[in-house]
Amino acid sequence: MGDNYEDLDKIQTQLLDILRYITIKNFEEYDISKLLFNISGEALQLNCLRSLKRFIRILLFEQLNCEFDEFNSDLPLIITYNYHRKDHTEYWERFKKIVGVYNEIEIEAKKAKLSSLRKTSEMIRLLCFYYSICKQLNMINEKPVRRILAAYLADLMLLKQKLDSLKIINKSAFIFFDGNYIENLIVQNLRHRGVTVATMQHGQPVFHGMGRDRINQTMILNFSSDYIMVTGEFSKKQFMLGGVPSEHIFIGGSLRKVKPLKQVQGNNFAVFLDCPTNPNAKVDNLELLDAAELISELCDSNYIIKCHPQDDSQNYKDIVMGRGTFASGDVSICDVLKDKAFGLLHASGVYLDIIAEGVKAFCYVNDTDFALVEEGLDSFKDAKELSGKIQEWDSYDLNKKRKYMDQIIQYYLYPIDVKNRYLNFVQTINYKRDFGGASVNGK
Repeated sequence: MGDNYEDLDKIQTQLLDILRYITIKNFEEYDISKLLFNISGEALQLNCLRSLKRFIRILLFEQLNCEFDEFNSDLPLIITYNYHRKDHTEYWERFKKIVGVYNEIEIEAKKAKLSSLRKTSEMIRLLCFYYSICKQLNMINEKPVRRILAAYLADLMLLKQKLDSLKIINKSAFIFFDGNYIENLIVQNLRHRGVTVATMQHGQPVFHGMGRDRINQTMILNFSSDYIMVTGEFSKKQFMLGGVPSEHIFIGGSLRKVKPLKQVQGNNFAVFLDCPTNPNAKVDNLELLDAAELISELCDSNYIIKCHPQDDSQNYKDIVMGRGTFASGDVSICDVLKDKAFGLLHASGVYLDIIAEGVKAFCYVNDTDFALVEEGLDSFKDAKELSGKIQEWDSYDLNKKRKYMDQIIQYYLYPIDVKNRYLNFVQTINYKRDFGGASVNGK
């Protein structure tokens, strides 16, 4: 599986290089490789039949619902894209509450159902865009890939026309993510108008290399805004490794509610499985579960397993676990960690959620993947090492544990005075339009 992902990274890099030099009519000012960064990886994994089904879905059904405010130049502009992910929505709502008064562009992903069926006139417009774009993508030989890229660009053309019709006069804009094709289009559109755009850190990016793991490094490798708002020093380091200048990175801190260290009885723990799109995810998840089972026997404890939102417990139905049970998909991370002594994870942003709950985290690392954490006591390579580190942690007195957690939280989450820090940042770049004029010093 790892080799397949390495091959995919190489092929996607080649495809993005081709897209970088293609100019599409009515998209002349846009970097097509950035618009299609995510979609290019997806397109390479679809066979002819699946790409045809995807094309038909895009043709027949509206993909987005868009609502716009009356725009006011004195207010920050907020771009909200509803992914139907509760954790994303709650986090972005906290930021919007800090900003207080703003204009907003609201976009919602729509499901393919009768109520979202396109009008005939819109289907015809989309088809015209599609055939025109297909001809302009003739440098791409693989028809299924060209079909998907042209279909998404045709749909983006409809959104672009809506954006172009808006008289946006705001000085600054804030968006939750700019790696996805929808938000990336909006970011490029606003920057062409002279609007300063800042985007929020999405999950916990880890830099793997310019040509590595493009599926999961969209936030770093496809960064398009003027500023990135990150949670802490660890995140800033990742973006700088990816080529983002220090002065474009604002350490705002995490908007999660950070709780004090929990003291619980027993050694029951939680396991958080990796995102299924990550290279080696299934293998790593199985190794993580093996370690959990061994630790549960050594500690005479039970554990609960939470799948990634894109995963499903049914994918692990053949695994025999003596002490582990799966949490239902709607159970929150907070509830999963209730009365738990520690949490186990692999390469997931859930590390931030675990430590924010005041719970000790142990992150599984191996020889092929990049470590999510830097602190030695927070990582392990096998069950034996994990057992030793659990014992070391248990040997700490309460004051030493608190001091340790405070240092980790400061490095990754930087929660002190976080609301005022974000508010000052928003006000600074909103009232100083010239890019680079605003100070992004997070401390």
